Amino acid sequence: MMSPNQNLVTAIITQAIEDARYIGVSKKYLKHKVAALDWILNKDEMFEYYCKLLDIDPDWVGDQIRQTTNLNITRSQQKRINETRN
Repeated sequence: MMSPNQNLVTAIITQAIEDARYIGVSKKYLKHKVAALDWILNKDEMFEYYCKLLDIDPDWVGDQIRQTTNLNITRSQQKRINETRN
């Protein structure tokens, strides 16, 4: 059985994975997609800490994202991302 803290960390990592896999064009969710990909693939210190709390290899998580997620940003997605920066 997981502790409440482990449940919370699991939910955070799960949400980041879902955000990284987003394929739509909503400005709000694209912002989350970019942040999640950065957080996971660049092995943010907090991401690594959370993985350690769950005894999960952060490199394995990153590899799974790379293997199962289209990391490309489509033209329409990039257009929406650029709109958020203006």
